[in-house]
Amino acid sequence: MTRTTNRAFGATAPIDLKTVEAHLDQLIDNAFAKRLPIHQIAELMRGDPRDHARLGNLPPVVEGELLEQAITVLASANPDVAVFADCRLPFDPDFVERIRTMPIELIGKIGAAESRQSRHNYRPDLLLINGQTGTAHLVDIKRSLNSYDTIRITHLRHRMLAAAISLPELLGQAGSKLVLRDIRVAVVNIEAVRPDIERGIWSMSELDRLIGVPGAAAMIGAMRKTFARRVAAQFAAARQVLIEDAVRTRVAILRNSAETKITCNCGHRFKRQPEPAEITIGFARLADEDDGSG
Repeated sequence: MTRTTNRAFGATAPIDLKTVEAHLDQLIDNAFAKRLPIHQIAELMRGDPRDHARLGNLPPVVEGELLEQAITVLASANPDVAVFADCRLPFDPDFVERIRTMPIELIGKIGAAESRQSRHNYRPDLLLINGQTGTAHLVDIKRSLNSYDTIRITHLRHRMLAAAISLPELLGQAGSKLVLRDIRVAVVNIEAVRPDIERGIWSMSELDRLIGVPGAAAMIGAMRKTFARRVAAQFAAARQVLIEDAVRTRVAILRNSAETKITCNCGHRFKRQPEPAEITIGFARLADEDDGSG
C-alpha cells in the first residue's frame, strides 16, 4: 500500500472509502494467518511457563499492531490529507529537556539544524499532512496507557514535540512542496474513556475528528469485537488440537500394550508344562516314624 520513494518519506496510496471495510477484513485475516495460527497457539500451550507467558501477551501485541494498520487504512480514505507511515524523525535529546520548561507556542521557533546529525529518531505510527491547511499531525497509537506512568507519558509527548521540529526541513529534503504552518502531536489511547486533548491524549471517541473520516471510531470498535471473537475461536481450536493429540497418543499406547500382551500369551500357549511331581496323601505321623518302614 505504501509508494516507495528514494527520499525519506513514502506516502500511502489513497483508499476509496467504499473499500475500507474490505481492507480491514484483510488485515484481520493476515494477522491470524501470520501471528496467531492455530498450530502456533497449540505449540505454546504445550510449552513451559515461559511459553504460557508469551501466549498470554500475544493477542494484545497483535491487536496493537492491527489497530495501527487499521487507523492508517482509515486515514488513507481521507482525500484531503497525505498519509505517511514508517518515517523516522531525528530529534536532539537536549530539545526534549528544553521543551519541559518552554511554553508550547515557542517550540516551533527552535531551529532544526542541530537535530539533523542526531542519532536519536522518533517514528510516529502515523503522519498526516493536510496540504491545503498546512497542518501536520504526528500520531502515536497506544492500545492502552494503563502501564504508563505520568513521567513516561510526559517524556513521550516531549519527544514527539522535539521530533516535530525537524519535519519541515525533512519534507524539503524529500522534494515535497508542502508548506507547514502548524504541527501538532497526538497520542491516541484506544482504551481511554475520556480524552485529555489539552495534554495531547486522544480517545477513540475523537478519532473521527483527528483523521477526518466519519465513522472511523465505530469501525475500529467493530474490528476489536471481531478480533476478540476470533481470538476466542482460535484458542478453542488450539485446545481441540491438544485434546485430539492426547487421544491419539492414548490410543496408540493402549494398542501397543494390547499387542504385547497377545504376543506373550501366544508364546506361553505352546510352551510344554513340566510333569507334576508324585505325591502321597495320608495321616500325620511322628517324626521318628518318617524314616521307618511302618
